[in-house]
Amino acid sequence: MPHLLPLRLASRSPGLIHPRLDLLRSAAADLGHPQAAIPTFRIAGTNGKGSTAAMLEAVFAAHGLATGLYTSPHLVRVEERIRVRGRDVDRSTLEAALDLLERYPELSFFETLTLAAWLIFRDAHLDAAILEVGLGGRWDATSIAPCAVAGLTNVGTDHGRWLGTDRHAIAREKAAALEGAEVAVAGPGVE
Repeated sequence: MPHLLPLRLASRSPGLIHPRLDLLRSAAADLGHPQAAIPTFRIAGTNGKGSTAAMLEAVFAAHGLATGLYTSPHLVRVEERIRVRGRDVDRSTLEAALDLLERYPELSFFETLTLAAWLIFRDAHLDAAILEVGLGGRWDATSIAPCAVAGLTNVGTDHGRWLGTDRHAIAREKAAALEGAEVAVAGPGVE
């Protein structure tokens, strides 16, 4: 029997981008603000987000810290997007988190997976969560988490349809991922 997880998530409009966070904030509040349960490290930028997140995960692990890592997109299986203690989340754990989110059908594909990651991370009793921003920063689902450290790797001219047509407009959108962070770090060439 084929696995139904991809079909279950496909109904969440994976290709649509919604410039709003109110529905996600409301769902997170209803679920007890799982995004606030552990210190968060958020990484934005055009290139290098995934590599930076993986390196940060490795550094934390080398120091004996338990981490959750949330990245996108996945290559083969959706479970790759959510890692707990250095391993992809198991299917049953992800399914259980998605079961809790069934009552929020208005959330997008990315919002649903982001909130599922926070639920999983909270219940795993981790030392830190590392989140890779999906698109931009200002309207990205990861931006509702209080952030200990936020990083901006670099700024290119990607996603102009949603972020703006010039580098400065795109930089403003991506830099919004740094807002509210206790510490903000920018890569070379980011002004």
